[in-house]
Amino acid sequence: MMVKIKTVPAALSTGKSSCSPNNLMRKCHRAMNSFVKISTMCRYSKLRYSVARSCLPFLLFACSVFTCGHEGHGVENFLRFRVQHPEEERFPTSQAATQVTCRGEKKPFQLPGNAADSPHKQTGVLVSDRAEQAVDVELTESESRTLDELERYVESTAIALGGCPSAIVVSRGDRILLEQYSAGHGAKEPLGPVGPESLWPLASATKSYAMALILSLAHDDILELDDPVAKYLPPFGSPGKGPFDRRRATIRHLASHTSGVAFPQEEWDSGHPDLDTVSIETEPGVSFLYSNQGMFVLEKTIEAATGEDFDALLRRRILGPLGLYATRYFYTLPSQLSILPLKPLSQPSPELSYSFVTRGVRPSFGLYATAREFNRFGRLWLKDGMFGGRRYFTHDLKMEAWKYHATRKMDQGRYGLLWWLFEEDGGYVMSGAGAKATAVVPSTGVVVTVLRLPLRPRPGPFRFVDDKRTLVQFGKRLGTR
Repeated sequence: MMVKIKTVPAALSTGKSSCSPNNLMRKCHRAMNSFVKISTMCRYSKLRYSVARSCLPFLLFACSVFTCGHEGHGVENFLRFRVQHPEEERFPTSQAATQVTCRGEKKPFQLPGNAADSPHKQTGVLVSDRAEQAVDVELTESESRTLDELERYVESTAIALGGCPSAIVVSRGDRILLEQYSAGHGAKEPLGPVGPESLWPLASATKSYAMALILSLAHDDILELDDPVAKYLPPFGSPGKGPFDRRRATIRHLASHTSGVAFPQEEWDSGHPDLDTVSIETEPGVSFLYSNQGMFVLEKTIEAATGEDFDALLRRRILGPLGLYATRYFYTLPSQLSILPLKPLSQPSPELSYSFVTRGVRPSFGLYATAREFNRFGRLWLKDGMFGGRRYFTHDLKMEAWKYHATRKMDQGRYGLLWWLFEEDGGYVMSGAGAKATAVVPSTGVVVTVLRLPLRPRPGPFRFVDDKRTLVQFGKRLGTR
């Protein structure tokens, strides 16, 4: 496996370190070069894996020593990975969490912790034979500068959001160009350790996964985007009590937040709203209203069309086949899983610091994913619904999701079907509250994933709609060689 790993000392947020950053960089590069040479010498040998593995602890120790500043001087420490590897490759990060394979040997892939902690057990296969054939592609000077600029930009936004944790994964085609994790900027791991195995709450970015599921069902002629909801939910077969006829509401309206669906407040607050009480308060297809109530109806529609639980359906048709084995919903607090909280843990009720989903609004929010898997899901859309030799949906169906449907007035955000549109900049974004986004740029084949967990959201330099546009622009620049 041809892997470039570059370890850099973090920027100094306050105070000074007694170590020279340039000296630290040179030492890290020497350590890295030694590791790469050893790995290369063993490239065609059965000893390659064992030799590389025996050298890795020394490498990591050297990097940790070289990159650490003095505690109390405000030095951040993180590893930056610039990596080229095939889309099928997964990098195990914990002996307890994974089983490693070498040269195509297949062994079970096990999620961190006890699978019984989740309502659904998930297993897969770790395949690394293609990694032996990976070709190392050097980055141009311009691309390296762009990635450096992206790192600085993400760091500045994380600081603006209270010095929060962050993750970056940038891929082009089937290669990851940059992978970086930081547990915090200024504070020392305010939400705990952060790394490749960390599960981030995706919030409303979950909606784009639901859209992939809908398009896969449309591709298999199980439903159509313009099907009336009444075809699947009998209560929508009558006009209802609202000013507009609910028989006019379609799946497209629900997915574009233009259905006008509304429940009486007391009904919605009950946690089990009755579909008979639904009314249509605005003309379907006209007014944009970002609504969990519409997502509730969408989940019920999908389940009625398929006869299957939404979570199970998503795993069977999208997450499992794509190899997104860590991506999942959480209904209760698991044990021994690297699930990141939304805020520092509260005692004696740590579960209050996390985001859990409830049945009924799962198309809206609730998925957790690693940064890599979030980026990998974006590559499905880059490939027009074809991934790993399997067709999930067609180009035409994808463009239905990426076609303009409505505008959100508060920030003039342009919306498709469960996607945010930045057509003028050449990209499309799935995003969730708390500054979590993946930007897909078809013209350059680049997918940019940036995850943050704000500690103290601040007004001023950070606006999420501008942030999403900036990530698209970075993706566009990285396609220019």
